[in-house]
Amino acid sequence: MRRLSWTLVFAATALRAQQTPETRFWATVAPRLAVVRDLPSKRDALTSFLSEELHRVNQRLVFELGTAHDSVNELIISADGLHELIPTVEGLVRAAPSIPGWRIIAFRPRTGTRFSVKFDGYSLRPDQVWFRAEPDRSKTGLWIYIPDAEGPRRESATGAAFILLDMAIGELDVMTKVGFIEFRPLPPRPIEGGLHQLKDLPEVIDGHR
Repeated sequence: MRRLSWTLVFAATALRAQQTPETRFWATVAPRLAVVRDLPSKRDALTSFLSEELHRVNQRLVFELGTAHDSVNELIISADGLHELIPTVEGLVRAAPSIPGWRIIAFRPRTGTRFSVKFDGYSLRPDQVWFRAEPDRSKTGLWIYIPDAEGPRRESATGAAFILLDMAIGELDVMTKVGFIEFRPLPPRPIEGGLHQLKDLPEVIDGHR
């Protein structure tokens, strides 16, 4: 009996050793997500749980939780703009099992330019973001013009602008299709300066091959 017990312990240990970080993550997370029916009431506890489990895979990964228009819950796993984490995000989402009532999404998707954002207490509207594009080797470089691009609120303003960029063209395209990004103060008459509104950016990025 003792020999059988040791054999079982050894087999379980060997099985855990063979698991990848991705399979270990989903083995823990999938059962927890599967029993969530009312996301708003579970959000705080689920956020804490997912943060801890995701950081076991990589400390720099982040995520977002939400419910789509079709009432399906969504878990968005993000590289937080870090290009080197693209394979990690893709591998983690590719390993995800089918979870009833959930969609697992790699990278922040395009959500349009209809919504304002708030970052670190700073609010920014899409119509306050203008750009000028120019070639940057095989990518598109962007000069982004926003209020408070200079001064004490610069960090918060640029943080909000990066969120709006992700919303406009998607996190993956920001990382893979956009080259340099430089911020400048928004001029009083941006059209006269040859600038374009943020809503025009998807067409520019998609048109660049």
